Amino acid sequence: MALTSCPACSEQVSTDAKACPHCGHPFGTKTPDGREKIRWWLVLLVAAVLGAGFYFYWDRQMDDARRNGCLDAEQWAEDELGIPSNPEDC
Repeated sequence: MALTSCPACSEQVSTDAKACPHCGHPFGTKTPDGREKIRWWLVLLVAAVLGAGFYFYWDRQMDDARRNGCLDAEQWAEDELGIPSNPEDC
């Protein structure tokens, strides 16, 4: 049984240990390599681009509806989203 130092607390720990008995830091777990980190950044980037695209599409649709007047916007919301219109709000 050989000893090694824990990367978290620097205490001496057996190489057979699954976790540090002093601080609980797990051993043998794989840390993400460069490719995994890039993959997660790409997933976040794609999600951000899709979110921004949806936001700007939605904003444009609402601007078009607002330009046509309040009743037209309510009609669009009722037709596209299924939201019942309330003409008293205009």
